[in-house]
Amino acid sequence: KCLFCDSGYTLSTDYTCVADTCASGCNGCGAGQDRLNGVCIDIPQSGKQSCGIVPNNDMMRIIGGQDAPDQSLPWQASLRAGNGGTLYCGAVLISDRWFITAAHCTTHQSMTFYVVVGETVKFEEENEIGNYNVNNDGYMYQIETRIQHPDYVKDTDDPAFNYHKDDISLLKTQVPVIFSNEVQPICLNSQEYKLGGIKNPSNLDLEGSKVIISGWGETQAHGYGSFPSVLQYGEFEIHNQNVCDQIWFYMDIIDSQICVSTDGPGEGSWQSGDTMAPCTADSGGPWAFRYPGSEKYVLAGIQSFGSRCGMFKRPSVGTRISEYALWIYQNTGVWSDIS
Repeated sequence: KCLFCDSGYTLSTDYTCVADTCASGCNGCGAGQDRLNGVCIDIPQSGKQSCGIVPNNDMMRIIGGQDAPDQSLPWQASLRAGNGGTLYCGAVLISDRWFITAAHCTTHQSMTFYVVVGETVKFEEENEIGNYNVNNDGYMYQIETRIQHPDYVKDTDDPAFNYHKDDISLLKTQVPVIFSNEVQPICLNSQEYKLGGIKNPSNLDLEGSKVIISGWGETQAHGYGSFPSVLQYGEFEIHNQNVCDQIWFYMDIIDSQICVSTDGPGEGSWQSGDTMAPCTADSGGPWAFRYPGSEKYVLAGIQSFGSRCGMFKRPSVGTRISEYALWIYQNTGVWSDIS
């Protein structure tokens, strides 16, 4: 094991010196192994999948919080409380059997969860009596397995406790999801930095980069707006982590969380509406970025919480997916390769 590395090499978390320029396969691991979050593990090729493909790139020419064109966010899903039930959270498709959402969306132990994919207009694929043909119509799927992060804490008496920590759940469908131009998984961001390996979506320094946040959440301040019928999206800038932590002064914003600015395009106050932020029912939805040098999109985070939808222009906070890549892999077998 190494403690220090020569110039041009990086020390991994398992104390191996790996070349900065190392490509996939040149990663200091044994035969049949690859790296995930710095650790050499056996990676069955069955877990690797194509991901992050956008059939319709019209969205890239639209700026601001607007209606999403069809096929522009094919990983977007909605979480439903029943067949024909209320849409109450977002979710993200990561494979033909697995979705990611926020843990606070899945705390009801007795609830039967459903996800809907392939819709831009909410409820557009319901039949004439307001239901879906569950597991058969290619849109609504029933969830058979819910894996809530074991360290998620729903509530506490400590007002300074970050009760949004580990706000992530995994959902497995009863039957495989059918892919189409409207339904595609997103790539997962993982933690490696300049280390080849399965984590080709590297842990880039995303500060200042743009992410696309989408959902059917409330379109004005919490409790005062309406819920759109058409999927909405906006482009947001990743906020400096330390500044975000200072703004959220009464709780710690930790490494497993990620922040976006909620400043609007003008110079006005949040009271005047000069803010853009995820809101009620956007929770669990995707924060996607375009991987540099690629046409593919990678999941940087999922929506976790905010300050009443942009109040005081306080940053919105998401769950940072790169911090959970190994946990996701261990529970789903899913990993992404954008090469």
